[in-house]
Amino acid sequence: MDAILLIFFATVPWIIWVLIYYFREMRKERG
Repeated sequence: MDAILLIFFATVPWIIWVLIYYFREMRKERG
């Protein structure tokens, strides 16, 4: 398997999770 694809599939779900968590925290602060 290509190393670039391996890195891509390993990092993309993590980035999505971080963005979801970040937007949740923003909503909590605003109420």
